[in-house]
Amino acid sequence: MKNLLYLFFAIILLGCSSNDDNSESTNATSAEIGDLRDGGIVFWVDPDDNTHGLVCAFKEISNNSPWSNGSNITIGSTGTAIGSGAANTDAIIATQGSGDYAASIARAYDGGGYTDWFLPSKYELGEMYFNKSTLEAVSGFRGLFNDYWCSSEYNGDSAWLIREVSINGLSSEKLLKSYGYTVHPIRAF
Repeated sequence: MKNLLYLFFAIILLGCSSNDDNSESTNATSAEIGDLRDGGIVFWVDPDDNTHGLVCAFKEISNNSPWSNGSNITIGSTGTAIGSGAANTDAIIATQGSGDYAASIARAYDGGGYTDWFLPSKYELGEMYFNKSTLEAVSGFRGLFNDYWCSSEYNGDSAWLIREVSINGLSSEKLLKSYGYTVHPIRAF
């Protein structure tokens, strides 16, 4: 009888092991360009870890916004590489404060219920264009056809703008921060 009681408790304890469905899963899901996830559409996947990458919003959220809030000072958000857009956006907002300008508008976006969107860096935006045909094949995505601000600053007066100049060509131009162009937010996953 004593052995049966131990067996009964052992079965109960095994049933309450850490394999409960109530525990949070730490298994990350791999991603591919064009996947819908984390509030947007995947346009870049980390080549070293395909469970991380970048998504873009389904459409631009502003199409006549200045890069700065009217104060043309050097901010230091000069990062152009993939992975530098969030830090650039943080630096811009820390210096410029609140307002109706590109980085602030991107950060205020809450698509998919996420609140950590940012203005892409020069090469992050380039990746969006590189994968343009895949993104435009996703139902609900509004195509890339405007001139877009990057979070990458050139100097105190100018920042980088990316525009499509031909079927498969991009142009990056440094333009005055007071000019109004399009904002297309992205976020990391």
